[in-house]
Formats: sequence, structure tokens, C-alpha cells
Amino acid sequence: MPGAYANDPNINPQTIYVVVEGLNGCTKQTSFELQVNPLPNITTPQQLELCDYNNPGDEREEFNLEDATLDITQGDKTIDITYHETQADADSGNKSLTSPYTNTSNNQTIYIRAEDVDTGCTVTQGYTLTLIVNPLPSPQVPSEPVEVCDTDNDGLKSSI
Repeated sequence: MPGAYANDPNINPQTIYVVVEGLNGCTKQTSFELQVNPLPNITTPQQLELCDYNNPGDEREEFNLEDATLDITQGDKTIDITYHETQADADSGNKSLTSPYTNTSNNQTIYIRAEDVDTGCTVTQGYTLTLIVNPLPSPQVPSEPVEVCDTDNDGLKSSI
């Protein structure tokens, strides 16, 4: 009777033996190898932050998403990383984002898909990248001149 089988994690690959019985009572025996490949080993990346230089105040900037790839893969070139606007797109591998990518909100969550190029195993759950656009400072010009006394007569004042 077919059913779920839990492999022995200490044996990889593992040989599975099967006996198939036809409706007429005849049987045939065969075997196959069960190989369990590990998932890509990735880490949560640091958030990407930019200052709001392009059209200040709109909180939109062009991010190079690949700046996070090395952080995610720790340099493992056998892991392919793609970035997605939704978890569903990351899960399916559809609609990957390209760089430069202009964020659509501030702070924006980008979903990561990691695929082992050798085995095709993927990780899509639990890893995201945060994009942050920081506002520019708003310096204020003093309304009155700033005056201090030169107490040591060297033409400089070390603090105001």
C-alpha cells in the first residue's frame, strides 16, 4: 500500500526496495535510490539603506539589490539569488526584480528566493531584505549671527 515514507537521515543515498503486485496476483520486485539533497545555506541580509537624494521627500530611490547577494550567500557561488515583491512570487520563482530597483514604499520588504544551482533545491520562506530610504537632513540657518570671544587671541574658537 502506498504511503508516506520517512527516510533514514543517517543513510544518504538510501536504497528503497519495492514489490509490486498486479490484480492477477503476479509480483515484480525492483529498487531505486533515494537521495535527499540539502537546502541552500543562506543568511538573513543586512538592510539596504539609501539617502533620499533623487527627488527629496518622495522616499523613493534606486537600489542595487545585488548588493545584498554576497551577504545572503556568504560567497557561495552555487547559490542563485532572486528578489521578489511578494512571497507568492518568490515561492513560484515568477516576476523576479531587476536592478536598479526603485522601492514602492518606505520601508519595503523584498522576498528572497535562493536556489542551489547543482540540485535545484530552493529556499523561499523566512528570508527577506528590507529597503530603507532615509530623509535628508534639514539644516536651519541661524536667524542671528553667531558670535564668540577669542579668549586666547589666536583667531580661533574651539567650541561654540
